[in-house]
Amino acid sequence: MRFSKVLLSIFLCLSIMCSSFAEWDPAFDHDRNGIIDIGDFAMLAAHWLESEMVTVPEISGLEQSQAEAAIISAGLTVGSVTEEHSSTVAEGLVISQSPLAGESIAVGSAVDFIISLGEDPTGMTWVYIDDPGVSGHEGFTGYMSKYETTNAQYCQYLNEALASGDVQISGGDVDGASGDYSGQIYYDMDDFEAQISYSNGSFYVETRDGYDMSDHPVVKVSWYGAKAFAAYYGYRLPTEWEWQAAADYDGSFAYGCGTSIDHSKANYDQDNPLGLSDYPYTTPVGYYPVVGYFLCDMAGNVWEWTNSNSGSNRVLRGGSWFRYGSHCTVSYRGYNDPSNTGYDVGFRVVLAV
Repeated sequence: MRFSKVLLSIFLCLSIMCSSFAEWDPAFDHDRNGIIDIGDFAMLAAHWLESEMVTVPEISGLEQSQAEAAIISAGLTVGSVTEEHSSTVAEGLVISQSPLAGESIAVGSAVDFIISLGEDPTGMTWVYIDDPGVSGHEGFTGYMSKYETTNAQYCQYLNEALASGDVQISGGDVDGASGDYSGQIYYDMDDFEAQISYSNGSFYVETRDGYDMSDHPVVKVSWYGAKAFAAYYGYRLPTEWEWQAAADYDGSFAYGCGTSIDHSKANYDQDNPLGLSDYPYTTPVGYYPVVGYFLCDMAGNVWEWTNSNSGSNRVLRGGSWFRYGSHCTVSYRGYNDPSNTGYDVGFRVVLAV
């Protein structure tokens, strides 16, 4: 009697399942008799442990179209295709795949891969971030530069932009010579705090106190100059909320360097760890440990221009070598006139893809 009740319970459950199948998907009529019933479930049960397996083809090293064709011909489907920069792989070639070649997976499964966008023109190091952001504001999904933009990178831009007619030298300033910001100051060379100079037809990075300043973050650059650099290479400035989405990691970071701040984690409050003889007391990018999304100097070193407004000013984030630790919190909002060129103001970029 108890066994019969168990069978009846199973039958009722199967009947409910089959009724649900009938409501949502006629494809469950496996015996093609026009009725979805226990017979269809029996046919399904007889094969539900069967799964045809195929070998994942080798797609890394192929162009995207070739990789997609190889995936489809193997009976698989194309999953996500992520793009990123690479200094060693030609543009359009697959540089990684998942699952790996040679693995056995069920027919119809998806294969994901990453393709190269080609060599980055300024040698940026990119970090992929997918963060929902602060409640009520936009998050960030994409590539953010691991480091603040350096003197070497900005010097390269000035030389290339001078050759292309996009900047001009006006006294001790570098100004925009074309586009939306023509006539606006980009970089202030006419100041002892500037780390880039001009001589004999080209810009060069200075040496201070025995230190090559090439890998220090650029300062004395206006918002216009940061914006122009980004546009020149196909980057962009992050909004302040995209910046904060990356800086607070999973929402647990109070500072861009973690849950707390001290001089082993960030350059702030005029600490001057290199013992430089005068301002700016910057440190090389990457001098302090990576945190969160493997970013550096999200707290201190230099303020970072964003693409967000505060009235007629532009919002700065992250604090600087000159400011207190309280200015290095992930939520602190600084601001400045877009034409200002401060000795503790720089920027980082994100990919405009």
